[in-house]
Amino acid sequence: RDPTFDETGYTFLCWSENKSDCFDFTTPVTKEINLYPTHERLNNAVVFDDENRVTTVEVPYGDTVEPIADQGKTGHSFRCWSEDRENCFDFTTPIIQNTTVYAIYDINKFTVHFIDVNPETSEQEQYGEDQIIDYGNTATGPDPNPSHTGYTFSEWKDGENTYNFETS
Repeated sequence: RDPTFDETGYTFLCWSENKSDCFDFTTPVTKEINLYPTHERLNNAVVFDDENRVTTVEVPYGDTVEPIADQGKTGHSFRCWSEDRENCFDFTTPIIQNTTVYAIYDINKFTVHFIDVNPETSEQEQYGEDQIIDYGNTATGPDPNPSHTGYTFSEWKDGENTYNFETS
């Protein structure tokens, strides 16, 4: 009969005379003996799910786990690991059950400034409002485009390249 042992996080292994080796109950008893229950600490799995790239770490019951490095996501910045996909997981929390944490990434955002250059003086000035654009999306061209007497607006450039508001 297994002993009553209410230590959460451990499992009964066997009865032992020396608290390490299991007693063989087929051995004839020829003297008075004391048998002690031996127990083993349980492990829990912590699953790190990084955009379906999964790493599993075994953690002894009640211990904490160290976060693993994120594997990255193009155009995004790693924020944290999360058990509920919203709040960051507290890595000082003792692990007392199997746990899955998910990589949370924030999309990178970029500011697009429209700078008008006076063709006669080469003076630069902000034109219209800045736009905050998520990684991979395109800016919207200002309307109307700048105008200067005697000149026809030709294009917006991103450095040396013409900016295509539909595909850039």
